[in-house]
Amino acid sequence: MNQKSTQKFIEALQKWFSQLPELPTNIKDVLVKITPILALIFGILGILGSISAFGALTAFSPFMMMGRVNSMGYFGYNYISLILWLVAAVMLVSAYSGTNKRKLSGWNRLFWSEIISFIGSLFAYEIFSGLIGCVIALYLLFQIKSYYK
Repeated sequence: MNQKSTQKFIEALQKWFSQLPELPTNIKDVLVKITPILALIFGILGILGSISAFGALTAFSPFMMMGRVNSMGYFGYNYISLILWLVAAVMLVSAYSGTNKRKLSGWNRLFWSEIISFIGSLFAYEIFSGLIGCVIALYLLFQIKSYYK
């Protein structure tokens, strides 16, 4: 995606989310203050969890094949989702500096981390929970977007 189409995508989502009820200012202030810390904590946990899941999936795949589990289909998609979740977690960690300084670049990394995480959920067949989590996260992100310049 180029920058223009990316901006159009964000604006389209912002238009949709702006129709939802607005959070009170004091809640937005708290969210903006804790966002850098939450991004760092969940980013580190996401990186550690993704790496651990890679190891577990790799270690158990021979046993799954002996049990005649279709490893090419289901487990192939799990590797793709793990890679996407690892990328999303790295983006969360990289968003720390920008969100701490209230830069729009930090907000953009949070946004794309959530989009990538949702795509990972689709590959893991977690469509409903991924969609609910994505909608909630994007609602909160668009509520605080005005704080980032």
